[in-house]
Formats: sequence, C-alpha cells, structure tokens
Amino acid sequence: MFMFATRPFWLNMRVPLVKVKERYAFFFGTQDLTIDSADKSIEILKNVIDTIQNDFISKIKNTSPNEILFRLHYIFGEVYSLYLYEKEQRHELSILGSTNIIDTFEQNKNIMRNIIDACNIWIENCVLYQKESDDILKAKENGYKMDFDFLIDLYLYGMASRSLSLIALTKKFDKTYSFYGLEITPDMNIPAEVLKNHPIVYFNTSLVGNQDALTIQALSVNANITDFGKGFSKENRVEFLLFLAALKSFQETELRNDEKSLVVISKDRFFYYIERCTNPKIISQSFYESFVLNKEKLQSHLGKDTAIWKIGVNKYRYEIRPFIDLGNEYIFVSYAALEQAINLWCNFYSNGGMCYTTHKDELTNGIDLRNKELSTIVVDKLIEILNNHHAPYFCDKDVDYKRIFGIKTIDYGDYDIVYYVKESSELYLIEAKYFSDSFNSSGMKNDLDKMFGNGKYYEHCRKRYDLVITESEKIKNFIGAKGVLKVHFLFISSKPLELEFQDDDKVVTFLSLNIFDKYINGNLLSEDGENVMRPTLEI
Repeated sequence: MFMFATRPFWLNMRVPLVKVKERYAFFFGTQDLTIDSADKSIEILKNVIDTIQNDFISKIKNTSPNEILFRLHYIFGEVYSLYLYEKEQRHELSILGSTNIIDTFEQNKNIMRNIIDACNIWIENCVLYQKESDDILKAKENGYKMDFDFLIDLYLYGMASRSLSLIALTKKFDKTYSFYGLEITPDMNIPAEVLKNHPIVYFNTSLVGNQDALTIQALSVNANITDFGKGFSKENRVEFLLFLAALKSFQETELRNDEKSLVVISKDRFFYYIERCTNPKIISQSFYESFVLNKEKLQSHLGKDTAIWKIGVNKYRYEIRPFIDLGNEYIFVSYAALEQAINLWCNFYSNGGMCYTTHKDELTNGIDLRNKELSTIVVDKLIEILNNHHAPYFCDKDVDYKRIFGIKTIDYGDYDIVYYVKESSELYLIEAKYFSDSFNSSGMKNDLDKMFGNGKYYEHCRKRYDLVITESEKIKNFIGAKGVLKVHFLFISSKPLELEFQDDDKVVTFLSLNIFDKYINGNLLSEDGENVMRPTLEI
C-alpha cells in the first residue's frame, strides 16, 4: 500500500520558522495585502530580486565562487531528493483522486520548484565568477553544508522571478487570460502569490501537463534514429542514448547511487571515464564540449547584465548540461544534477516542447518535428474517442478550408477534425493542439501566447468557425447533411489549460483531452451539478 505523508516544506527541511517569517516580513511587511496593480506588483517583486541578487553577487565575489557552489549543491541535493519523492506521491494521489493532503503537496511542490530553479541559475553564476586561485578542497570544507538563510533567499528569489515574469510577460494579453497582481500573506508558508482570474475548470487540478492525456513511451531503443535523436547527435556529436547511459553510469559508479552525493575529479579522469563507460564508446572531447559548462560558454548568455537570470531558455545551462569545469583541471559532478538532466532530456524526447529558445539548430528542428508528430497523435486519439461513442456518417481530418468553401482572399487553413453524426444531427468541428509541459514561467507564458497572441491558435480557430456560421450551407453540402445541425465548435488541448469554458460570445468551447470522453457522454456537469456542459450552436 502506498503511504501518503508529508509536512510543510520548511518543517521537512528543519528550518526555524522564525527565520522564514522574519525574512518574509523584511520584503512583504507583516499584514495581508491584495495588490491588483500589475505595475505595483512588479515593483515589489523587483525589489526582492534586486536585493537578493546583489547580495548573492557580493557573496560570490567577496568569498569564493566555489564555496558558494558547494553551498548551493548541498541545498540542491536535499531539495531535489525531496522533490522527486513527493512527485511520486503526487502522481499516486492524482490517480486516487483529491484528498485533504494534496494542498500541502502542491505548496511544497511550488516552493521546491522555485528553489531548484534559483539553484540552477546561481550555480551558473558561480561558474561565471570563477577565480583561478580558488582552493577546491577548502571551498568544499567551508561550503558543503546547509545554510538556512541562503535556502530561504533562494526560494524568495525563485518565487519573485517566476511571479514577476508571469505578470510582466502577460500584460499584453486581455486581463481574462493574464496574471495581474499579488496576494501577500507574509504569515503563511507562501508569502505572495500571483493573482489571476481563475475560471471554473472541469478537470482534476492535481493533474498537470500531459501525464493523464497521452500514453507516450518515456524512452525507446529507437531513440537515436528519431528526428529528435538525429538532431541531438548532429548538434552534440554524441548519440542521445549513449549520453543518457554515460550519465547513469556516473551515478552508479563515481557517485555510488547516492542521490545527494557529488564528486570533484580531474579532467584527465573525466576523459578517461567517458571513453570507457559505454559501448560503443563516446568521443570524450565531443562530450566535454557539449555537456560541460565553463565560464566562456555561460558568458555568451550574459549580454549587458551582471548576472545570468533567465530560467529554462538558454542553450548552455546547468539543467541540461550537468557537468562543471571548475578550472585548474577539475570537473564537478553532482548526482542530483545528473538526475535532473536525465529527467529533462527524456521529457523533451517523449513530450516535445523546446530544450532552449534562444538558439535554433539541428536539435530544435528535430524537436519541432516531434511536436508535429504529437499533434497528430492528439488528433488520432480524439477520433478514437469519438468512434467509441458514435458511428460517423462523415469523418475526416486536416480538411483544407478550400475543399468546403472554395478559395478566399485569406487562407483559413485546415479543420483538424470534421466529424458528422447523422443520427443525432451533430457536427463536431475540432481544433486539436498539442501543448508541451510547462516547467517554468516562460513555458506558461508561451502557452498563453500560443493561444491568444496575434495570429495564433484561437484567432485562426475562431475565423474558421465564423466561416462555418456565415456559410453554413456549404459545409452541409460537404458532409452530406440537411436541415438544422447542432455544431460543437471545440478547441481541445492535449493538457489541461486554465481557461474559461467558452469564449465571450459562447461559440468556441475549450476542453482538454482528458475530459473529452466525459463531455461526449454528457457527464461534464456545471459547478452546481445541475446542468450538463455540452453546448452546441445550431446552423
């Protein structure tokens, strides 16, 4: 039997709560406060970020970058280990359904994700400010320990960065779909949360991402010959599966499968090990150039800033390139960092998305092709669900608008699914889109941008549906229908998106794949449980 037990994060980490509350009060005061101004919220959050960033940079410059590096890794190992443990429990809870304990798990997840993101960024900054004279052994002796003050500030930095990004990046969207303010609660475990107009949703909120929608193999023996694998190999000059095997081998041998361990090894030993840890063998120089971070690589992302601050977007970043050149012919390796990289690369392979957004290359081209393949899977899955309930009189996918309406002055594109049920006079028109999992605020912003940016998914979808409404006889002739039709104008995403159930004039209905079956069955009920949520428009 799976046992569910957790405590609030700060208690799990044995952090004195008085320290947490004092630091919260320093930045946010002592009173609960609601701020519904985006600009004022940004000002408060920017103060948190700037204050902590200046303090961190001062620590790195005035002590030892490697000492701070070890301190960060002690925290990173502890937090990432707990994060993976509770992630497994959250998955089990999502299968069993909502329970009273889920709120604590969700709070802990949010705190830990912010700390993990902040650790990754500041590990990179430690490498950026390396000193050749740094004594590695002394740095480890002085730095490899828990620092509660540092841990609290890492959380606040990650939380403020994420919150500011969400508010600033979505200011261009209509308020219905944007983050617009802050709810400040300095006496709670989470001192400030971004305000958003939360619509009523009809999916299990403990389920996030694509885990409940598509059954996708996390990894396959054919990974190297997929578009992703070919792009990975061309860009990094190392085969994808050999790269993963090398990381697992490091964990098992050099790090003794200890999830909180780390080692510092000579560059010669690193090269020696890489060339002997897999069969066929990896060219160690290629592996080093692609997956070992150093000052020069990180400086390429610095620009005019004094510190690296972008999360999850840079090509050279610790999340996906988990080895560090410490200078002086030493390489730094952390079990938790290797595990993080394995999880992320496997997710990019199986669930698409984008490994970095600041650079286009052979790998990103391969991932683009993977994203298109996943969109096709979503369409096929939806047709499968429809066929489980209906015997279609007409069913087609990727239907060019010209086949129905003839050539227009603008290109209306394709209808992903056109599905007509003659017995009930129902027409399902479906726009189906695959959305990759969002790991950070940039990913969440990208979801909104894909949906509601100028010329993006909703705009194109709505134009196609308006064409059906204004020229209804043409689509009836196309599918062989007569009389009045009840039309489902649907936009269905692969993962749950927190959107209003319908657009403003009640034409387009927004669903996620994991509730489409309930929608067809008439089991999707209103909040009061009295009405079936299955709207149609007659044409």
